[in-house]
Amino acid sequence: MSDLLTEAIMHAAEVRRGDFFPVLFAHVVTYDPTQHAVQVMIPAYTGGEGTPTMSGWIPLMSPMVGNGFGVQFCLHGGATYSNPTGGELVVLFVMDDSTGAFMAAMPFFTPAPFMPPPGTTQTLKSGELLIKHESGSNVYMKSTGDVVVAGSTNSATTITIANNGEVTVNVGGSNNVNITGSGQPLLQLGAGGDALALVSALVTAFNSHTHLGVTTGSGVSGIPQTAWTASTIKSTKAATDG
Repeated sequence: MSDLLTEAIMHAAEVRRGDFFPVLFAHVVTYDPTQHAVQVMIPAYTGGEGTPTMSGWIPLMSPMVGNGFGVQFCLHGGATYSNPTGGELVVLFVMDDSTGAFMAAMPFFTPAPFMPPPGTTQTLKSGELLIKHESGSNVYMKSTGDVVVAGSTNSATTITIANNGEVTVNVGGSNNVNITGSGQPLLQLGAGGDALALVSALVTAFNSHTHLGVTTGSGVSGIPQTAWTASTIKSTKAATDG
C-alpha cells in the first residue's frame, strides 16, 4: 500500500468519534448502471467471525450530473467476502452508521501496480483533461486547445480537432474511412457543395468527353477535345475550398 494511502487511512482513524468513523474505505462489489450505485465491502466493519460487512446499494458520486446527462463511469467491482479488496477502492461518507446510511465518493487512483492514472503514459500538462477507456481509446483535451480522439491501441486511429478549426484524420494500418448516413447530401465539402455532386460531375464529364485524332485500328487517340480543368468540377459548386 502506498504511503499516501496509509496516511489517509491513519487520518480517518484519528478523526473518528468513539467507534463512529465519519469516513471509511471500501471496495466495490458490484455496480448498477441504471442507478449509478454500488454495493461495497467494508473491511473496517466486521461481523462476529471477523468477516467484512457488505453494504446495500449506495449512490456513487460523479463529477457532473444532469437530467439524463453527465459523466457516468461503469465500475468493474469484484470484491467478495473471501477477497474484500478485490474491487475498486472508494471512500464512504458515513451519514449514520447505525442505519447503514452512506454516500460513496468517487473512486481514486493508486500508484502502480494497483490502479495508476492514465496520465502516466500520456504526460498531462496543467489544465488538460484525459478520458481513457481500458481498451486504450481516449479523448484528450490539450492545453493548446486541440482535441484528440484516439481509437484503441490496436487501431492506432486518431481524429485531431485543432485549435484553428482544422480537422485531421489519421487511419491506422490498412483500415478504411467510412462515411454513412441516411440524409442527402451525405457529405458536404466547402461552402455548401456536396460530395455526391462532385462524383456526378466526374461521371458526366467522363461520359460526354470526345477526342481529336481518332483513327481506326490500334492507334492511340489524341487528347480530349475539351480538356478537363479545375473549373470543370468547380462549376458544380462542389469545390473543396468553397
